Amino acid sequence: MHKKIILLSICSLIALHIQAQGFKGGGHIGLLATQVDGDNHGGYKKAGLFAGLFTNYSFAEKKIQLQFELNYAQKGSRAMPAYRIKLHQVEPTFMFRWYF
Repeated sequence: MHKKIILLSICSLIALHIQAQGFKGGGHIGLLATQVDGDNHGGYKKAGLFAGLFTNYSFAEKKIQLQFELNYAQKGSRAMPAYRIKLHQVEPTFMFRWYF
């Protein structure tokens, strides 16, 4: 038991002095209004959730940035009284940004 406490203490002290590689991250959330082409029901009548997480890394004096996102979107179509299409999508995105 004492060995586990000592090992945990040493790992905690080492972790306090380690710096990460400079990755930053965040998240976003919002609403979507979507429709499906070809369903013979026009209009954006289906509201859905849009949420995601991202991480990015800057290098070359912060002029170049790589970003990876993983987003979830609820899409579809709706017409009253009983017509409904529900689509749940997970969208991975990889971006290269160049600030000039």
